[in-house]
Amino acid sequence: MKRNRYLVIIVLCAVCALLTAAVGSVVPAYAGSSIEQVDIIDLATPVIGWEPDYYFDLDSASAGCSPSMPGAGAIWYESQDGENYQTMPTNYERPEDRPVFRQGWYYKFVTMVQCDESHAFSPSVTVSVNGAPAEFKVSGNTMRITASYGPIDYDNVVTYVNITGVVPPVDGAGQSYLFEPDQYSHVDLFAVGAAGTWYESGDGGFTFEEMARDGGDVHNFSKGHVYMLKLAVVAEPGYELAGSINAVINNSIIASTNPRYFNSRKLGKYCEICAIFPLPEDGALEVAAADGSGMFSTYYAGKPIDAEVAVKNATADVNVSWYYCGFDGEINSEKIADGTKATLDPLTSDDMMRMHYVLVTAEEQGTGRKAAAIIPYTLYPAGFEEDPDATAEPGATAEPGTTDAPLTTAAPVTGESGKTSGSGFWSTGTIVMLAVIMLLLCSTGILAGILIGKKKK
Repeated sequence: MKRNRYLVIIVLCAVCALLTAAVGSVVPAYAGSSIEQVDIIDLATPVIGWEPDYYFDLDSASAGCSPSMPGAGAIWYESQDGENYQTMPTNYERPEDRPVFRQGWYYKFVTMVQCDESHAFSPSVTVSVNGAPAEFKVSGNTMRITASYGPIDYDNVVTYVNITGVVPPVDGAGQSYLFEPDQYSHVDLFAVGAAGTWYESGDGGFTFEEMARDGGDVHNFSKGHVYMLKLAVVAEPGYELAGSINAVINNSIIASTNPRYFNSRKLGKYCEICAIFPLPEDGALEVAAADGSGMFSTYYAGKPIDAEVAVKNATADVNVSWYYCGFDGEINSEKIADGTKATLDPLTSDDMMRMHYVLVTAEEQGTGRKAAAIIPYTLYPAGFEEDPDATAEPGATAEPGTTDAPLTTAAPVTGESGKTSGSGFWSTGTIVMLAVIMLLLCSTGILAGILIGKKKK
């Protein structure tokens, strides 16, 4: 009889356990709404030569979610082999340490989002970054999202622009704005009204003033002045601008470039292009590149370039000086050398974000005649394949999320990539509630077993 009593108790306990599991699958863990999808949008994905972007938005389908990381809101990791990752720095001092996306490298974007008190992540939640499925892990009301990229390459990336149809300054002629990129550049002019802007310098290139397009201030080009044309381009649909771009005017005139974001990053990127057109007087003193000087070679960040000039039409000794200048319309220069030869050292990291040129001035002793020449000076970041630093071994590595405190969550549950690894359903309140239900059911079963045993006696 005792054996039958215990058997009944065991059976009732088993039934209680099954009922508890069933209840656990249907009883909600929260009083609000279930979040079925989390979609990150407007994140600037890796493109060669650009710095990482740390800001993004959540679309309307992700209502109830918000970013949970402080500061920049995300962490980017890079890897040369796709296995060993290290954090991309957000602060740097040397130009060569500027964090940019590199050709052939792998990247991970990692961020955290959390739901508010009236929401919880559904067990079947889906996650995307810019429309592409992303890996994620859920721990309570927090979700860690990871998007992987790479190896990144030059497919559909604009690295070269040729502006054709530019009419160079001619003494007595007016400015022309009828030009366009060639068919191989894969860019469009960005302009409101006339494309581009002409500037004029009467002091050899130290300062420039914008030339009027209409009204009483319009005047023609004049000998003895230096002229500058600035314009902007955006990528054609299906293409993206690289972080650094080679540009020429009329297939031959080297121009400086400055790729940048619009004021609102959601509008995308554009590249400012600047070309210089000296218009010397007949027989005037002239500064030109010395043969074989390599003056118009690509100037990389962190890589000094030796340059040399020659002074033509001189009848006496000439004093030559070299300056760094910015295309900002103001006297913003730094003297770097005297003489016909100079070493063009890399500029500082702050200066790298603006277009620059090297101004070479010459003054003939005894006559006072002066001349100037401008050398385009475009700094290319380390993310380009021609830079020898781009293949350097990475430093100390760290797996994404293992060493950065903002991404650490309490007792994370491991799971298959791209799926929830621990549902938001199992909150503390749910566990307590189920424990109480189990206790009540088990007590009921034991009591029933005792009563049955007494009745049989």
